[in-house]
Amino acid sequence: MKQSDMWVVEATRPWTKARHGFRGRTLYANFTGLGLYKYDYEGTGSWTKIHSSVPTSMVALGPILYATWPSGLYLWDGNAWSKIHTCAPTKMVGVGSRLYATWPSGLYMWDGSAWSKIHSTVPTDMFTSRFDFFATYPSGLYEHDGSTWSKQHSVVPTEMITPP
Repeated sequence: MKQSDMWVVEATRPWTKARHGFRGRTLYANFTGLGLYKYDYEGTGSWTKIHSSVPTSMVALGPILYATWPSGLYLWDGNAWSKIHTCAPTKMVGVGSRLYATWPSGLYMWDGSAWSKIHSTVPTDMFTSRFDFFATYPSGLYEHDGSTWSKQHSVVPTEMITPP
């Protein structure tokens, strides 16, 4: 078996193409005056309106879209919106299935069902790589693996990037 996002002509290849789960082939876009839309590459191949107003910020994690409006933070599961917090966070980033968000009272993590306060201080900045979450504080660069913190460096980086 070979998993592939590209078309494979089965008659000329020694493997069978397998499809499973969400492959991240959805685009979310804000159109001023029109609202929030999604484009599903693998489904209908067309634009679908999923909200009548443009959110302040968004984070997509697999099939889940998180979006903020003045009334709070919402989760779009592909079918319906659910309010997961009554206030919009100052900043949010996501990695894996975890959403990290800041409010004046600190840094919180959403695991898909509940919020956990993971630090009482708002980080200076937050970054994600494909599998990791990083936060900077005056004392350095820290990584959070979903349960524990580990200090990665005692100097705060001025910039961080990761390959796609």
